[in-house]
Amino acid sequence: MAIRTVRLGSSGLVHAPGVFEWAKNGWFHKKDQPRILAILEAWDVKLTREQWDRVLTSKVPSKVDGETVVFEIEEDTVSA
Repeated sequence: MAIRTVRLGSSGLVHAPGVFEWAKNGWFHKKDQPRILAILEAWDVKLTREQWDRVLTSKVPSKVDGETVVFEIEEDTVSA
């Protein structure tokens, strides 16, 4: 299986590490998950809901590199 590195970058309006931590904290509230996904999908990194679940529950480790959140995900499950 190939591994793909995903980078969630910041902009002038969005601080990626802050939004990512907010999403991780809120992910455990099932009723909020659709809204959280809608916000995360703005990054257009083409992850499935299952992949986001693994990242947001820390089953896939992530790290902050400056203003960017970085993690690696199995490529064969990336949505097209």
